[in-house]
Amino acid sequence: MHHSGTGWLVGIPVRLAGVVIIAALPLMIALAAYEHRRQQAIVADVGVRADRIANWVAGQVDGLLKGGEDLLKAIASFPSVRDGDLAECQRVLTTMLSSFARYTTFAVADHSGTVVCSAPATAGPLRVADRAWFRRAAASDGMAIGDMANGLVTGRPTLHLGLASGPRLGGAAVVAMLGLDVAYLREFLRHMPVPTDAVVAVLDAQGNTVAQNAAGAGIDGDLAARLREAAAGPGGGARIVRGGNGRSLFLAVARSSDAHPGGLTYAVAFDVAAVRVVGPANLPMILAALASLVLLISATTILAAKAWIVGPLRRLRRAARAVADGDLTARVGPPYPAGELGEFSSAFDEMASTLREQLQRLAREQHEKAEMFRQIGDVVYRLGATADLDVTFISERARKLFDVDPAELLGPRDRWPGIKIVEPEPEKVFSAMAVARAAGHSFDLTYRIGTPAGNLRWVWDRATPLRDTDGRSVGYQGAISDMTDRRRADQLTLQQYQGMAANYELVIRAIAELGGDRDPYTAGHQRRVASLSTAIARELGLPPSRTEGLRLAAEVHDIGKIGVPSDILTKAGKLTAHELALVQRHSTVAYDALKRISFPWPLAQIIVQHHERLDGSGYPAGLKGDQILMEARILAVADVVESMLSHRPYRAALPRDAVQTELKKGRAMIYDGEVADVMLRFLDQDRLHMDDDPLDRLALELGVDTRS
Repeated sequence: MHHSGTGWLVGIPVRLAGVVIIAALPLMIALAAYEHRRQQAIVADVGVRADRIANWVAGQVDGLLKGGEDLLKAIASFPSVRDGDLAECQRVLTTMLSSFARYTTFAVADHSGTVVCSAPATAGPLRVADRAWFRRAAASDGMAIGDMANGLVTGRPTLHLGLASGPRLGGAAVVAMLGLDVAYLREFLRHMPVPTDAVVAVLDAQGNTVAQNAAGAGIDGDLAARLREAAAGPGGGARIVRGGNGRSLFLAVARSSDAHPGGLTYAVAFDVAAVRVVGPANLPMILAALASLVLLISATTILAAKAWIVGPLRRLRRAARAVADGDLTARVGPPYPAGELGEFSSAFDEMASTLREQLQRLAREQHEKAEMFRQIGDVVYRLGATADLDVTFISERARKLFDVDPAELLGPRDRWPGIKIVEPEPEKVFSAMAVARAAGHSFDLTYRIGTPAGNLRWVWDRATPLRDTDGRSVGYQGAISDMTDRRRADQLTLQQYQGMAANYELVIRAIAELGGDRDPYTAGHQRRVASLSTAIARELGLPPSRTEGLRLAAEVHDIGKIGVPSDILTKAGKLTAHELALVQRHSTVAYDALKRISFPWPLAQIIVQHHERLDGSGYPAGLKGDQILMEARILAVADVVESMLSHRPYRAALPRDAVQTELKKGRAMIYDGEVADVMLRFLDQDRLHMDDDPLDRLALELGVDTRS
């Protein structure tokens, strides 16, 4: 169905104008990117400035704390403190308190936390042992800084400092203490020469704001939370955090000296919005001029496109629609416009001519293929999309294969006139077809038919689904081949193989009997291992021909022990290193004896590898993993299990649970995992059969019925 109208042609000039606008976007984006980078540079500079201010504030306050530390050292060195003169200590501290307005208290406590003298004097006994800053001071060599708290005597917000001293007072160490007035610290911050828009705050170890400058007087809950996070985190560097009312803040953090246990945190914050600056005054004007130029170019583009593009495209559209409607003689025709559009119109005319020629050639080829189809050797057929196996087409070749007119075979397959499926049962054949069709799968079947003329033929029937462009099933297409001659050839091959297999069997039995005359135990062991190996191979789905080779290898896998003295094979005690080496040579001896005989299976390789282990711990070559043949891995497990379950001259048979433990321990490490799992199932299900007779494996592999 074609669309009428020319809306798509009218849209071309508009699209071209859009291209012009899009082409101008990179310049606008470049200008915006320049402004963005400039703002980033300003922001980075402010971040550096905030970091420097924070470290400067830290230095100033640390200097104030250093003065307090010097006073504490002086108090600790007073003779009255050293000699235990409490009255004189009280007088000296009172004098110091009147001289230093920045402090609320001076005191000396013994190491247990009992205040022995103080200014102002206490009304009664006073203990500070429960204060964290006192415990830190008593336990360290440096000055400890406490968290902000109300003084026990003055009740004023105070920052306590403590310093342990070497001198003794009544036989106990002393701690000199003083309280820094928080009000003084706040006033100290307010007079610092920092930018007026900078928030400066001092926090104790708990993250509480001890003091702040005038700009920080209005610290809200969100900013306070950010400051507490800063006190708990590492110091150094400026970063942007979210403050109150959705504000973004530069936050720089510094720490007090590590020599002061507890310590303070110094924070400086700037409002990010306050430091961003407006771009150059001419930037809007430049952008406006650029936008006007883009609009002018777009308008010119629209007019030119209508004259030079839309008209020729209309001609091309009319020709294309005519070809689509089946008129293969339609052409754009000259005169062609200049440039690519003219080349495109000319190319369209050439394409229409080529298409006409190709359709004519295709019709000829279809006729030739139909003629060839009638001569092809296979019967080609097609089934409909219904579930009744209806034949909608069948080639002329069916007349020769089925002795029936092909026209009589159209319709349901299960009712073909005079054609019977002899074997297997017809129900099995048609059921397999129906199941494959229901699942949308291919089917591949071999069966025997009888024709109305009394001929018996083996046929190979295979078909694959046919689908439309949307993936829906539209039936099946298949071919049926006459396999009668091939089946006869397979039977002949089978007979020849059976003759060869009998000869190989005689050779292997002769070799086995050679060892059995000398060591009857080994002969019985080999037979049982052969039966067990065959059962494992069948369970794993090994092809019958490979299973046969494994069985024959197992029949003589220990033939190399013919070269080991009997007294070593039947020795009850532990073998010496020399004796063990003689025993381990048996797989190599067997290999050397069998490698010269031309078998259709790698018997010598299987035998020489049956003591190899997946982890390389076996012998004689220390092979690992996939270096070991699958047949040798099966033989290894069967050999171990039979040996453990059988009586030996030097020990009784082991219990079944010992065999299961050995297989589980070595599974996928020294024994093949799949083989070990099969053997464990045999043990669990009591399915050990070590006296099984060989079957005609080639007949199973070829699918030949030896009864016919």
